[in-house]
Amino acid sequence: MKTKPSKEILWVIFELIIYVFIAFIFMGKALLHPFAMQVGGGGDSEQAMWFLGSFWNSILHGQNPFISRLLNYPGGINLMAVTSILAESFLIGPIVYLCNTVFAYNLLFFINMVVSCYLGNLILYKLGSRRWMSVLGGGLFGLMPYLSAHSLGHANLLTVVFLLAIIYMSIDIINKNVTRPLLYGFILGFIAACQFYTSLEVFATAAMILLILLGLMFINARDKCSNIFIPINIKTILVALGICTLFILPGIIELFWGPFTISYSSPIQPRNFYVNDLLGFILPTPIYLLHGHATTLIASKYTGNVAEQNGYLGLSAILLLFWAAQRLWKRRLTKILFSLVLISIILSMGPYLHILGYTTKITLPWILIEHLPLLKQALPSRLMLYGDVGIIILIILALEDYLNNNTRKSKAITLILLISIYLTWLPIIPFPSFQIPSSNQALLRNGAFYDNLKGEPTAFFTSNFNVVMEALADGRYAFPVVNLYGYAKNTPAMTSFKQLLEINDDSQKYLTQNYLAALIRLTKAKRVIYIPRSKSQHEISIRNNLEMLLGKPLIDQSGIFLWKVPNNINAVWFDGEVWDNNYCILNGKASWCGKNWSVNTSGQDAQITITAPPKIFRPQGISLKIKKGASDQSVRLKPDESIKILLNANSSINFSSEDTFIPDEIIHNGDKTHLSVQMAIDIKPEVK
Repeated sequence: MKTKPSKEILWVIFELIIYVFIAFIFMGKALLHPFAMQVGGGGDSEQAMWFLGSFWNSILHGQNPFISRLLNYPGGINLMAVTSILAESFLIGPIVYLCNTVFAYNLLFFINMVVSCYLGNLILYKLGSRRWMSVLGGGLFGLMPYLSAHSLGHANLLTVVFLLAIIYMSIDIINKNVTRPLLYGFILGFIAACQFYTSLEVFATAAMILLILLGLMFINARDKCSNIFIPINIKTILVALGICTLFILPGIIELFWGPFTISYSSPIQPRNFYVNDLLGFILPTPIYLLHGHATTLIASKYTGNVAEQNGYLGLSAILLLFWAAQRLWKRRLTKILFSLVLISIILSMGPYLHILGYTTKITLPWILIEHLPLLKQALPSRLMLYGDVGIIILIILALEDYLNNNTRKSKAITLILLISIYLTWLPIIPFPSFQIPSSNQALLRNGAFYDNLKGEPTAFFTSNFNVVMEALADGRYAFPVVNLYGYAKNTPAMTSFKQLLEINDDSQKYLTQNYLAALIRLTKAKRVIYIPRSKSQHEISIRNNLEMLLGKPLIDQSGIFLWKVPNNINAVWFDGEVWDNNYCILNGKASWCGKNWSVNTSGQDAQITITAPPKIFRPQGISLKIKKGASDQSVRLKPDESIKILLNANSSINFSSEDTFIPDEIIHNGDKTHLSVQMAIDIKPEVK
C-alpha cells in the first residue's frame, strides 16, 4: 500500500478503530471484566481455556503435549482427537501463567477478530479493491455469520486467521509475486500446520475446498493454472508442503497410533443433524440484532443448535451476491468464486434438504462424500466458512466495479449497500458473555480445597463439568480428574459410569448408593466433589447417598462438598463390554453384554443373573466361559435360559462369550454392536 507516511498513519488509525470496535461488540460485558467473564456462552469456552494452558503445562513437566492423563483418569485422552487448539496453546499459552485462563481466552478472541478483519482487508486490496472499500470489506470478515455463530464458544472454529493468511499468501503465488520462495514457502507451510493444530476438521474441509477450487480454475482458466506452475512457484509450493508435513507428522502419528486413540469407523456426531436449513439462509437466528419473535420461533425448528446454524446471509447479502455475479460474470474469477460459493452452500445443507426443520427426501451432494476419511467427522453446516469468504470478496469486487462510475451517487449507493450488510450481520448487543462462578475460586491454589486435592484423582459430580475445567487450568493442573471431555477411549462400561458424573434430571434417579460406590471403585477416584445446581429433592438425595457411602464431607464451602474416599469402601462393579444405556445393571435389571466383561466385589456379596438371547437373535443358544479364581468352566445356555451365580465379597469373576450377534442383522436398527447375553446384578446385604 504505497501512500505517504502521514496518510498511511491515518489509514491505520481508521482501520484500527473499525476493527477494534467490531471486536468490542462481540466481547460484550467481558470487555469490562476480562479476567472473570468470557466472550460467548458457558461450556465450550471453558473447555478451550483448559486446552490453552495444556501445551506448556505438559512441556514444563516433561510430558507429551499430544496426550494428557489429567482428564479421563485412570486412562487419559488423545488431544489430537478432541478440539484441543494446540497451535493457540503453543502461541498464547504463556498468558495463562502470566494472567489467568479467562483473560487468555478473551485475548485470543480479540486478536483473532482484529487480525481476521485486517487479513480480509489485505485480501480485498490485493484483489484490486480501493483502500476505503477494502477497509470496510475487511470489517465484514469480522462480522461474517460463520464467525458470529461460533463466537458463542467454539475457539477451534472461530480462529480463522490462519486460513485467511493462507488465502492471502496464495494470491501472491497465483499472481507470481513471490520473490523469496524458500522463506515464503516456510511461512506458508508453518501457517498451514497451525491450522492443522487449530482444527483438524477445518484443515480437512479446506483441503477439500482447495481441490474443488483447483478443478474450477482448470475448467474456467486453464492458462492461469499453467502460469502458476512456474519454477519459483513450484519451489514455494514444495517447500510449503514439506514444512507443513514435517510439522503435522507428529500430530498425525499421535492421532492414529498414539495412546488413547479412538475408532473413527463411524461418525462421532449424528448424521444429517448439524446442517443448514433452507430458511436459515434468509431468516436470522437469535444471535443477530435484527431478529424478532417470529424468526426466533422459526429458528427453533431447525436441527442442531444456534452455534451450528451457520447459514444465515440475509436478503441484502443474497441479492447483492447474485447482482455481483451478473455484473462481473465475464471475469473468470467471478465464475470460479460464484461456483465455489454455491458448492459451499449446497454442501453445508448436508445429505438431505431441510426446510423449517423438516427433512425432505431431496438428496444433496454431501451424501456422496460424507463417508470419506476425516470428512465423515465434519459437520456440513460449518462449510459456510468458505461460502461467507467468497460472498464478501464477490460483493466488494462488484461494488468496486460499480464505483468506477466515479460519481457521488455511486459512492452513496455503495455505502448504503455496505451498511445494509453490516446491519443484517450485526450481532445482538450486548453479545452473550459468561460469568465464571465464584465457587471456582475454592479450587484454585489459594482456595480451600487445593491442599486436599493436589495430586489426588478426583471425581466431580456436577451439572456442568466444562465450567470446572477453567478452574483446573487456573489451578495449574494440580490433580487428575476421572471426568471425561469429548471423545476418549473407554470400555462401554466405563463410559456409562462416567456419563453419570454429569448430573442432569434424567441421571439423578440412577445415582443410588450402590451405583456411586461402583463408579468410585471403577474410576479409582480418591476424592469426590459434588457441586449441586439447586436445592431440589433429587440433589439432596444424591448428597445423602454420598454421605451414607463416604461419611460427612471433609469440606463444605462455597456450595461445594468434598469427600475423601475410604480405602475399604464396599462396592460391586462391572467392567468390560457392557452396554448399559439405562444405568440399571446394578439394580437387578438386565443390560446387554458384549464378548468380554467382569464383575468385582468389595465388602459385600452379589448375585449375578445371566440370560441368553431370545430365539430370534440366537436360535442355537449361546456358550460362555466363566473364570472364577483358579477355576474355569464352560456353560451352554438355550434361548431365554438363565443361570444365577453367587459372587462372594472381595472376589471377581470373568466372562467371555464364544458366540455373539449383531442386532442389525435381525431388526435393522443401524446398530453394529456385537452382543451376547443379558446380565443383571442383585446387591446382597453388606458383609458385617
